[in-house]
Amino acid sequence: MAIIVFCGPTISPEKAQTQLSAEYRPPAKQGDIYLATLAGPKVIVLIDGYFASVPSVWHKEVLYAMSQGIHVYGCSSMGALRAAELEHFGMNGFGEVYRQYATEQLEDDDEVAVSHAPAELGFASISDAMVNIRASLAKALAMGVIDQARHQRLMTFAKSQHFSQRSYSGLLDFAKTEFSAKDYAAFELFLSEHQIDIKQQDALGLLQHLNRLDIKNLPKKQVDYQFAHTDAWSQLVTHADARYLSSTCQVPIAKIKAQLQAKGELDALMAQARARHIQLQKAARHHTPIDAERFQQTLIDFAQSQGFIEQGQIQFAQLNHWLERQDMTIADFDRLMKAQYQLASLNIPADCDQALIDILRLSGQYEVITKTLYK
Repeated sequence: MAIIVFCGPTISPEKAQTQLSAEYRPPAKQGDIYLATLAGPKVIVLIDGYFASVPSVWHKEVLYAMSQGIHVYGCSSMGALRAAELEHFGMNGFGEVYRQYATEQLEDDDEVAVSHAPAELGFASISDAMVNIRASLAKALAMGVIDQARHQRLMTFAKSQHFSQRSYSGLLDFAKTEFSAKDYAAFELFLSEHQIDIKQQDALGLLQHLNRLDIKNLPKKQVDYQFAHTDAWSQLVTHADARYLSSTCQVPIAKIKAQLQAKGELDALMAQARARHIQLQKAARHHTPIDAERFQQTLIDFAQSQGFIEQGQIQFAQLNHWLERQDMTIADFDRLMKAQYQLASLNIPADCDQALIDILRLSGQYEVITKTLYK
C-alpha cells in the first residue's frame, strides 16, 4: 500500500477509508513508524498515537522514515505534536491543531490527549480533548451563549482536569454550579448542537488533501540531514523487529525453538543468531548508503544459493513460491536482503529471534521445521 495511516480515537478507519484509500493501522506506539517503513510506503500519516500507557512514537523514527525517502504527515493529535517538533527536518504538518503548536499558541501535550477504549471497541474516545473543548467554548463566547468571565472559569476548570477525566459532561456538571437555570439550559443546548471536533476536522482535511495528490508519481522525500545509526536506534530496531516477527510468523517462535531443541540444534543455531545480530548492529553503526549495483549482486548471490537462476535470469515465480514457504512478504524479503547487504559490505559473516529465523530461512531449514508444526 502506498499510504499507511495511524488513527483511532480521532477518526475511525472506517470513516477515514471513505476519504482516502490507504492501509489503516491502530494508534502508533514506539517502534510503529519504523515498522511501517518496512512495507515501503510512499507516505506515512500519523494522526493518533499513544501518550502514557506505552512509550510514544520516537522522533527518530520519523527522521528515519524521511531519510528512506518516505513523506511523513502529521495532524490532529500525536501527529500534530510531532509535526510541529520536526517541521524544520521536513515533516509535513497539517491543520489547525498543528498550526497552533507550530506557532506556540499551544505547548502542552495534554491538549490533544484523550483516554480511549481498546482496539476491540474501535479505540472510541472516553474523554474529550482540550483542543476540542477550547474551540467549542470559543464559539460559545462568540455566539454570546457565555460571557468572558464564564468562558475563563470554564476554561480554567477544563484545563485543571487530567486528560483522562476531561469531558463535556464534567464541564456541564461544573457549569450547573456556576450558571442560573436559564443560562445553564442555553449552554447545555449549545453543547448538544455546536460542539467542535477540531481534531477530526483536521484529520478529514489531511486525508482529502492526500486524496487529491498524485501519490503514484510522488517523488521520494529529500532530506538535508544524515541519519545517525546510534546504539539507542539499534535497540529500538531490535525490539521492534522482535515484535514484528512475533506478529507475522505463522508458527510461534517458541515452538520453532522447541523443535530445534528436540533435534539438539538450538544451541549452535542460537550462537550463530547472536553472532549475526551483533554484526548487524556493527554494520548499522557504520551505515553507508546502499549502492544499487552492489545490492543487485546481493540479490543475485542469494538467488544462486537457492537455485533460482536459470539461463542467467532470476526466476521470480520460484522466488515467490519460496517466500510463501517461508511465511514472508516482499517487505520481509527486502529487510532480509538489506541485512545481507550490510553484512557483505563489512565483509563479515548478525538475543536474537529475528536472526535465528533469518538463518533458518537462508539455510532452507525453516520450511522443514515449520511443516511439522503447522496445523
